[in-house]
Amino acid sequence: MKNLTLFKTTLALILMMLYFTLQKVEACTRAIYKGPNGMVLTGRTMDFTLEIPANQWIFPRGMKRSGEVGKNSIEWTSKYGSLAVSAWDISVVDGMNEKGLVANMLWLV
Repeated sequence: MKNLTLFKTTLALILMMLYFTLQKVEACTRAIYKGPNGMVLTGRTMDFTLEIPANQWIFPRGMKRSGEVGKNSIEWTSKYGSLAVSAWDISVVDGMNEKGLVANMLWLV
């Protein structure tokens, strides 16, 4: 009797795993690890429906910048240099400045 119950449980778990692995998923996932001494590590996927062409852009410190969303866009001069990754050469989706500040963008339509 115990073997039959174990078999049924194992079969049910296998079927559930197959069901969930065969589902079409269209979402990005983020994982965050909070470690000792205030350390925070993040990782994420780019589970997008299309392949996203990406280029790396290097921005020097002291560069004049603008939000580029119209006449009232914020403007600033960068204090630190940065490396950014673009999507379709339109916008920055990931980046890191020389002091270690990181920005990532996730969005849903």
